[in-house]
Amino acid sequence: MLIRYKPKQDHLKCVPLIPSAAEAKNFKLERSQVELLPGINEVTDDEWRMMKPNLAAEIKSGVITVIEKDVAKSKRAPEGKARNLKELPAMEAVALVGETVNPNTLNRWYQKETREEVRLTIVERMKELKIEVPKFKGVTEAAVEEEAAGGDK
Repeated sequence: MLIRYKPKQDHLKCVPLIPSAAEAKNFKLERSQVELLPGINEVTDDEWRMMKPNLAAEIKSGVITVIEKDVAKSKRAPEGKARNLKELPAMEAVALVGETVNPNTLNRWYQKETREEVRLTIVERMKELKIEVPKFKGVTEAAVEEEAAGGDK
């Protein structure tokens, strides 16, 4: 799930994820808190359900908004709703990457995204923010550098 965090003054917002005993059985949480940086952030559905009550004022004022787009039903978006980067049309995904400053989110997208134009935008954004582009097994260092340079080699 994608959320846009647009505070009046740029700052990090940490939201604790503290489930009750009953919630702990129903929710699958991989972290104990979510750090929201200005711009686009990605959270799981379970994290959003845990965070939402703590963010009521920010949601009501529009500081935090959920990004969900109606799209045609497809293999990428079987419910007809785009709720993550892979489900969004490429042009909209590229625009959201440009708003993202969270290194963890960019790294996750870099590892999951397969569309070339979106992936190149992620690499460009990581370079702008001076975030190291991760290397993968089977990918040569020269290929990673070429992709980061925009394929100009």
